[in-house]
Amino acid sequence: MAEQLELAIEEAIDDAIEEEAQRLIQHPVHTSILQGPQRVQELLDNHIRAKETFGMTIEAFHLLSVKLEERQLLNDSTNVLLLEKLAIFLFIVRNGSSVRLAAEFFQHSYDTIHRYDRVIFCCLLIFGKKFQTNNSFPFSDTFMKPLVP
Repeated sequence: MAEQLELAIEEAIDDAIEEEAQRLIQHPVHTSILQGPQRVQELLDNHIRAKETFGMTIEAFHLLSVKLEERQLLNDSTNVLLLEKLAIFLFIVRNGSSVRLAAEFFQHSYDTIHRYDRVIFCCLLIFGKKFQTNNSFPFSDTFMKPLVP
């Protein structure tokens, strides 16, 4: 009886060690054929997917990107285009996604997604305050879809 208990404990320990070893093995991520800019273009080519992913129409998405660029709140960087930065932010906000999930979806590192997510959030706060002061928000309610499904 004691031998059976000892054997069962050893098997349980071996299984736990194997499970932990498997968890620690790095699995490939960022393996999609579509990189960030191509992923954004794929979404913008499909009105339904764009609205589901970004929570707004393609027209509103482009208008918002133009307004952010005109006010010099957001621009292209060396590795990430303005449209992609905006798409990443809206993907996270609209879907309640984690930065990790957005990194996998757009094929960027966690740090890149985290950095631009914060930058765009700050830009939109500044952008919103500018329109709040003169009561002329540039989007019609027909363009916007509620962020909570």
